[in-house]
Amino acid sequence: MSFKYLILHKFEVCHQKKQSTKWKYIILGGLYIKERQNSPIVITKLEALLRRLPDNHPKRSKVKEKLASFSSGLKGERSLKYFYRYLPKDDIVFVYNTRILHLDYYFQLDTLIITSKFILLLEIKNYAGHLYFDDKFGQLVRTLNGKVDIFEDPILQVKRQSYHLSQIINKFKLPPIPIETLVVMTNPTSQIECSPSYKEALQK
Repeated sequence: MSFKYLILHKFEVCHQKKQSTKWKYIILGGLYIKERQNSPIVITKLEALLRRLPDNHPKRSKVKEKLASFSSGLKGERSLKYFYRYLPKDDIVFVYNTRILHLDYYFQLDTLIITSKFILLLEIKNYAGHLYFDDKFGQLVRTLNGKVDIFEDPILQVKRQSYHLSQIINKFKLPPIPIETLVVMTNPTSQIECSPSYKEALQK
């Protein structure tokens, strides 16, 4: 029995009705997956908070900045759906914004693409500005309008997600299947560089 066949025949879907954000719960051979169906609840909360804060509130700029960051990330994820239409629909299962419990903690996947031959994990970033991948410190350094921000290296992030997912597949005795990973930078205005020794950044 192929992995794809197992997925298509063991999805059980139900909806949580008591929260403003809808989630889809998928049970795959005992594997519990939580998939977001619309905007994350954090965006809804930040939007509500921003509407209630007066213009001169000292925390307003911070709330606005966080809202812009989450909204930008969601925009990046949705922008890829335009390109997904070129993929063969009959051989692919898409699962978006999943949270999977492993070792008492949830790990989150932006996009999980499942085929009969392999699984592809996409870590999607919509960062603008100059982006520098630094393998020595495991960082992504962004420079934008004279401001420098430090983020976790998304290549390391998606590799860690791949490890957790492989452990889940083994735990629930699902058929073995290769897991591939990609980091997708969706902002067309970003300038991307990496340290000379970081060969994996050129591949991922």
